[in-house]
Amino acid sequence: MATKRVKKSQQGTIMITRLLSRFLVASAVIGMAVLARAAGPEELRFFESKIRPLLVRQCFQCHSQKGKEIESGFSLDSRRQILQGGDRGPAVNLKEPSRSLLLRAVSYQDDDLQMPPKKKLTADEITLLKKWIELGAPMPEVAPPPSVQTGIDLVAGRKHWAFQPLGPDSKRATTSWSHNGLDDWIQVKRQAEGMQSVGQADRRVLIRRLSYDLRGLPPGWQEVEEFANDASIDAYEKLVDRYLASPQYGERWGRYWLDLARYTDTTASWLKGTGKAYHYRDWIIKALNEDIAYDQFILCQLAADHLVKARPEDIAALGFLGLSPTYWKELRLAPDMIKTIVAEEWEERIDTIGRTFLGLSLACARCHDHKFDPVSTEDYYALAGVLASTRLVDEPLLREPLAEVVRAADRKIAEIEEAIHKQKTLKEAAQNKKPFDDRVKKLQQEIDEIKKKTPHFNVPRVHSVKDASIHVLPDDPDRTRIVYHDDEPIDLAVQLRGEPTRLGKVVPRRFIEVLSTGKPKPFRQGSGRLELARSIVSDA
Repeated sequence: MATKRVKKSQQGTIMITRLLSRFLVASAVIGMAVLARAAGPEELRFFESKIRPLLVRQCFQCHSQKGKEIESGFSLDSRRQILQGGDRGPAVNLKEPSRSLLLRAVSYQDDDLQMPPKKKLTADEITLLKKWIELGAPMPEVAPPPSVQTGIDLVAGRKHWAFQPLGPDSKRATTSWSHNGLDDWIQVKRQAEGMQSVGQADRRVLIRRLSYDLRGLPPGWQEVEEFANDASIDAYEKLVDRYLASPQYGERWGRYWLDLARYTDTTASWLKGTGKAYHYRDWIIKALNEDIAYDQFILCQLAADHLVKARPEDIAALGFLGLSPTYWKELRLAPDMIKTIVAEEWEERIDTIGRTFLGLSLACARCHDHKFDPVSTEDYYALAGVLASTRLVDEPLLREPLAEVVRAADRKIAEIEEAIHKQKTLKEAAQNKKPFDDRVKKLQQEIDEIKKKTPHFNVPRVHSVKDASIHVLPDDPDRTRIVYHDDEPIDLAVQLRGEPTRLGKVVPRRFIEVLSTGKPKPFRQGSGRLELARSIVSDA
């Protein structure tokens, strides 16, 4: 067998590599020994006499099973749990004790982490904790706590009646006076309470009830007389149909939907939008009067721009998202602060979607798994990714490609208006103002010309949305910029405890798991708004 000769320089390199490997292994073993070594009697006495009383007095209420609860996932009940830490990572650094998270917290070195929050420890107490960490954080060994299930129990959650499909109910009671199935369920409770029917309401009472319920208005005198004297067998049904067909029906019941959709006639003045809010209001009223199917009602409000058969006027339905509250973002603030403001906007929209379409308060899952409903933090950020990929815009009520022509004109006008603003700013500091006035006049003429030459430019604009992801970026040491990437959806990472600066696992955009069959499928179509809407109205 042939052998290769190794040069002396190569031999030296190999020897150094072997020695370095042995040193690293030995260091790792020594490090593990420090972490796992048993505490001596003196160290344990120090802990029991100095440290445990301090922890019990100042910390156990929030960070021990002996207290009310374990906050931030951090427990002080055992050395293992202290070394493991909570949401922010290990609490002590045995290699560099002075850099321990626990010491930083009790020393109030970080503005966002000061423990205990009500009153800072004394200098002597902080010194004791520092000495304890330098000793290796010794404390008596305790048996690990019994394993308990953490996270959301989806099996149990799906068994809750609120997440079960509708079906026949054996608790219905038969009645001789009932005209619909709802009365049968009401009769069960009436019988349990020993309540008896007071008899059939007369015609004059019925028409008043119907008119107020369906139209929100009292019936006219002539209407009352005609109904009271109508002897036909279907007089009641005809009256119901007439009221349902009246324009006031949509106005009366649309009001309740608009309350859920947090509708407002005006938006923040600083948005400088061209859209008019009332178009969304009118669409809701018209949809109720036309009695469109409920699934289509939801699909239009979340994703009309993705529906092949949507009418141009259906773009107004996107006002459900397009009229969402938008908070002022002062770009002279740090990026982390702007990210927090953006996260607040997502929370409001997720909460509205959950309460309106699902009857769930999803916003509770922003910082932690929902305390009462089977909704996880990952569910929350899966939906947040949909909204992070959706931008609020004003849209012309036109079909494509006519709408894009108007959009292009709007973009050009916005650029010219920005140039006009700059000229007016420069004019304030100038002695000779005429050149600036001339430039502004010329730029305004350009705007007038664009409006004149653009077909359908004066068509109404509505508050709407489009697929575009938001990105908050540093501009320079003292400024932030916000950039949108059209048709480039993004998946979000879980923000630990709801803080945009502390990121966890990236979650694909999808529907909430408890309402899905098996594992929910990731959304792949643009922002995911259409898939979200379809998941709401059908089996996911």
